[in-house]
Amino acid sequence: MIYIIRVTICVFLFTLVATFGYAQNFPDEFSSDDCYTSISVGAGVANTRVCISSTGNLTKFTTGGVEHLAVSDVIEGYQLCWNNAYGGPFDKGVYTNGFAPTTTIYQPNGRNTMPLRITRKGVSGSPYPFRFEQEFSLRSRPYGPTEVIITAKFYNTGTETLPDLKIWRFFDADVNGDYGDDRGIRTAHSVTIMDANGTPASMTLAAGILDKPHRTGITDNISIEQEVGETGFSRCHSVGDGQPAMVDQDGDYAGELTYEVGDILPGRVKTVEFIYRVE
Repeated sequence: MIYIIRVTICVFLFTLVATFGYAQNFPDEFSSDDCYTSISVGAGVANTRVCISSTGNLTKFTTGGVEHLAVSDVIEGYQLCWNNAYGGPFDKGVYTNGFAPTTTIYQPNGRNTMPLRITRKGVSGSPYPFRFEQEFSLRSRPYGPTEVIITAKFYNTGTETLPDLKIWRFFDADVNGDYGDDRGIRTAHSVTIMDANGTPASMTLAAGILDKPHRTGITDNISIEQEVGETGFSRCHSVGDGQPAMVDQDGDYAGELTYEVGDILPGRVKTVEFIYRVE
């Protein structure tokens, strides 16, 4: 009887944690690049498996048993920029800066399930207090690729207007499980990195809300490594500037997309949406 009571209490406590959120602490200078949540849908060649870190980075994107992201260095992440000069908080998966060390995770159905919402705040004493929420969901189609949808909400929790906010997302694609032999193409609303060797495949990052100003770009993984490092250098303001619509030489490329959100009044929220897919 005592054993049954203890089990009941444990289940009750677990339910409370899953319902009201789960907080983890990490050092401010390093993010968790683990597979905090692993989701797999479909079977065989239609199987899609993604991993999401506890700080809101994609760390795996596998289709039909072939990996398209987690090869060599895994770089996928986001940055907040404002005021036309300040790079702002960022997280590229293996390094982060500008976010408070506590990350709050809301996952009402338990580990490795959707929906998943990850909330971060700025470091104490930052000039513009904010809350940044990312909600992850999967959308699968009977005869098409599964999409990872990231709905990002930025809350101005301060008392001053936050000027000229931009939200930038980027990924270093390693399509078909290798790197150095990819090419890229971008449109006004999406950027695609593709590998034409063997069985051709591609990884795409697209805007999910088209009536909010946004820009796409193709860069190389070295630029992402160098420009989103310890210095906090920002590409939010240069995405797409002077870049061609197509890169037709083999290389190791990264795709990027920036929403130009604009000013946010105190107490207001702005919502953007990013969509990933492999096909």
